[in-house]
Amino acid sequence: MPGLDEAIDTNLRRRPVKDILDDLEELDAVVLAHHTGRHPHPPTTAGGGPNGSGDPTTHID
Repeated sequence: MPGLDEAIDTNLRRRPVKDILDDLEELDAVVLAHHTGRHPHPPTTAGGGPNGSGDPTTHID
């Protein structure tokens, strides 16, 4: 059943609690950057979000 667990994690975008809490630590910078048009400091891990979370934010000019 490991394949089923992996599919559920992927489809529901489940992540370890530590990753979620790490991203919340960066949330103030992300929100401020969004409203000021600046970019927050680079992600601390690969993946595109504040901590590699693959942030789905779309920027519209």
